[in-house]
Amino acid sequence: MHNGNAMINAKARQEGARLLTEFFDGKITNDEYNDAFPSGSVDAGLDVVYRRIWVYYSDLHSHYLDRQQLSEDDVALFRRCIDFLNTDLEYNGRPIGIFNSIAQTVRNLLRLEERPLSLFASEAVEASEFFTAWWPFASASEYEKAKHRP
Repeated sequence: MHNGNAMINAKARQEGARLLTEFFDGKITNDEYNDAFPSGSVDAGLDVVYRRIWVYYSDLHSHYLDRQQLSEDDVALFRRCIDFLNTDLEYNGRPIGIFNSIAQTVRNLLRLEERPLSLFASEAVEASEFFTAWWPFASASEYEKAKHRP
């Protein structure tokens, strides 16, 4: 689907939602999830979900997700990401990636500034839309509508 300048790839989202659900439910390993997830899509929603979930597994060895290690907020994030991938809503937030300059990253690593260590630019951390109770949805009302869809 094409909506303005954004592309929604319904087939890839369906596959992404299925894979994320199976990873979350402990049916597939991180490697199976990572290798099959349609992260190369032009759909920004797929890309941000893939990048946000990446912090929950190791690239060093194959394993199943240990849901006992997840907080309530982590579980809620997984469920929202799955819900989001099951919609045709375009992603309207910031992209996820490394936004700091090399100099800022070095200052962070050397602890030359009194800030939390982060690879994200300070503006991205301060805006922190990645940590709202409705992300990756654009708003709480958008998330509530999506939760109640059949």
